[in-house]
Amino acid sequence: MKIFEMAIELELNGEQFYRNLAEDAKSSGLKTIFNMLADDETKHKYIFEKMQNEDHSEISDTLIIKEANTIFKQLNKDDFTDEVKQLEVYKRALELEQKSVDYYEELTDLTKDDNTKSALLKIIAEEKKHYNLLEFLIEYVAKPDTWVEDAEFYLKEEY
Repeated sequence: MKIFEMAIELELNGEQFYRNLAEDAKSSGLKTIFNMLADDETKHKYIFEKMQNEDHSEISDTLIIKEANTIFKQLNKDDFTDEVKQLEVYKRALELEQKSVDYYEELTDLTKDDNTKSALLKIIAEEKKHYNLLEFLIEYVAKPDTWVEDAEFYLKEEY
């Protein structure tokens, strides 16, 4: 089915994009976050490959938000001095995540199979977590001097 081939290609491109960001990141924390994003994209590719073969295995939830929270708590504004140059690339990543969500929502509307629909909804939820993480990262990189250090101010998972 062509829709799965397109989804697999989208995930492969996403994985490579995040691996490149990890290579360019100066902060070890950001390298870790980008590698986690790439790993999630790899997992999504694998899921689409299985769906293409009509195998509807269970999809495990991403832990990226929890793990990223821990990393962000350990970072300070000096970790981002060289990252400001990358800000436009991070914004591009945000756009790509939104395009993924939009595409997978279209697929969800087109599919009749409940297992496929369920898997797509789970991947959409993960892509939205990626979007939220990137949005948080962009804000953090863009405004390190105005960032409020407060126990209540952290990346929250939506309910």
